[in-house]
Amino acid sequence: EVLSISPRVVICPSWETYEPKEGEVVVSLDPGSAFGTGTHETTAMCAEIIDRIIRPDDKVLDLGCGSGILSIIAEKLGAGSVEAIDIDRLATDVAAENCRLNKAAVDCHTGELKDAKSKDYTLIIANIVADIIVSLCPDIGSYLAPDGYFLVSGIIDTKKERVLEAAEKAGLKLLATHTKG
Repeated sequence: EVLSISPRVVICPSWETYEPKEGEVVVSLDPGSAFGTGTHETTAMCAEIIDRIIRPDDKVLDLGCGSGILSIIAEKLGAGSVEAIDIDRLATDVAAENCRLNKAAVDCHTGELKDAKSKDYTLIIANIVADIIVSLCPDIGSYLAPDGYFLVSGIIDTKKERVLEAAEKAGLKLLATHTKG
């Protein structure tokens, strides 16, 4: 089943073929056993936001990359460089394979924020769970470029205030919130 998840991004199972329309990018995905096929609301919302804000010179870090879908989307939409990290070795193996399948130049490796290879990302994506996002907040600023974005997702309603509090305490400014499902 081919899925359009943002104005320019179409997800296509690796066993199917899809002829993209003008301006569309196709992400071919064999989800394996890592999270992230594009059908989940949090993934779709992140894809929509990435589609809207990505710039050609962006330096992107995808924390908790799962299948690598958001990294691939950022790279295909023209980010300058993309790094994908997950604590789960299986996930980074699947992500690396999905990047290869999509001919997406993404640096995939196992680790956590402290293992990031840079300190000046213009976009850091964390589509994970609220408690992990809260734990990342105190350190995230030292990895973000000035005017960089920290795109977080996967936060259930009951945890929203805790995340906002942690982000504010870390000196981050809320620009927008989106809800789906």
